[in-house]
Amino acid sequence: MNPTQKADALSFCEEGNVERLREWVASPEAELDQTGAGGETALHVACRRGFIKCVRVLVAAGAAMDVQDAYGRTPMQAALIEGYVNVAVLLMHSGADVDIKNSVSHFSNH
Repeated sequence: MNPTQKADALSFCEEGNVERLREWVASPEAELDQTGAGGETALHVACRRGFIKCVRVLVAAGAAMDVQDAYGRTPMQAALIEGYVNVAVLLMHSGADVDIKNSVSHFSNH
C-alpha cells in the first residue's frame, strides 16, 4: 500500500466516511492494521471519533482489535477515553481483550 492509500484509510475514519471506507476495505491494497501518526490504526481513529459504522466495517473485515498505539492504547480504550461506551461495548462483544493495560497510564478497561 502506498502512503496516499494509508492516509486515505485513516482520513475516511477521521471523517466518518463509511462508504469510502467500505470501498477501501474491499480493495486488494487494503492493509487493515497499517498505522499512522502516533501508531493509530484506522480502527483506533474510528473508535476515538465514535464512528460506530466505521468500526463495524473494520471489525467485519478483520481489523485487529487489540493493537496498541504509541501510548499503549487499544481501540477500545480510545473509545472509552472519549466517552463512546457504545463503541467499546461493540468491540467487547466482538472479542476485543478487555484486560490490556495502557503502557503510559496503566488504564484498564475495568
